[in-house]
Amino acid sequence: MPLNVTICVPCFNNQATLATTLKSILNQDYESFDVVLIDNHSTDSSLAIATDIAKSTNRLRIIQNEKNLGLEGNLTRCIEVSESEITAIWHSDDLYAPELLRNQMNVFEQDSNITAVFAHGSEIDGEGNELHSRYLPTEWSKEQIVKLDSKDLLRFTLRYGNIINCPTFTARSSILKKQIRSFNYGEFKSSADLDVWFRLAEIGPIAVLTKSLFKYRISEASFSVREIKKRTTRHDLFLVLQHQIKKAGPLILETDLKNYSFLEMKDLAVRSWNWRNSKSGNDPLITEKINWSSLFGSLAKSRFHFKFGVAAILIFLSRRLKI
Repeated sequence: MPLNVTICVPCFNNQATLATTLKSILNQDYESFDVVLIDNHSTDSSLAIATDIAKSTNRLRIIQNEKNLGLEGNLTRCIEVSESEITAIWHSDDLYAPELLRNQMNVFEQDSNITAVFAHGSEIDGEGNELHSRYLPTEWSKEQIVKLDSKDLLRFTLRYGNIINCPTFTARSSILKKQIRSFNYGEFKSSADLDVWFRLAEIGPIAVLTKSLFKYRISEASFSVREIKKRTTRHDLFLVLQHQIKKAGPLILETDLKNYSFLEMKDLAVRSWNWRNSKSGNDPLITEKINWSSLFGSLAKSRFHFKFGVAAILIFLSRRLKI
């Protein structure tokens, strides 16, 4: 018997993209799934659009929250309402290949230890035009499936940042309900998703499909995109990394700490650039020291390090020279 799946779609004011996203989800070529749209008290026509689509299929049901629970609150709501063996939490503005769910279920069926499955993808703009592939580590490029325990996940996150694609999150419901329970926004804020990936990887390995199976929408209407362009404070990612480094204790490697330092410099460059464009708040470069040795020493590590390292160096130099 195939695994039963509930695909939860948290939604808030996504009227521009919701119809095409739901169509891509409902067109999955896997047989045993249902879709639950959880509307977070939208103020646009999202609910009406979903209700109209639900009339043409018995796979889609709609839940509307009585009040807005916030993003992480609505993600936790997804865990609560799923009644299937597998719970997927997919986004309401991205596009999903028809074979995504089937490929993910194959991983769960082949390895009972796997706790969650994610997938690689590409990026599109607000109108759906193709942009480029999302970053995939060269270490993963020759593999069809990459399996990560908590130590592997920490090593790759310290090296590249959070490269796990949240919009393809699919996990075993029993683990989510009994051991994960909620997204810890109070402690980890906007990186509460990464904390969940680590908690899952501690229970059993998580898996990443390296084939491109979804399209991530980069749009000015996206909350995450807006935040990237205006953020001048330290990324919440470091809340999770500091927590994991403390747990690792003496097992953490010197190479990992150097990678952590590079991520800090990359983040400082982003914040400095955003401050230059907005001139709001305090200039991060006034209070934080640039670790030049970390930047220059990391350039040859990978395409990721070279690209962001050079960009950071140019940003820092332009700020110093007041260009």
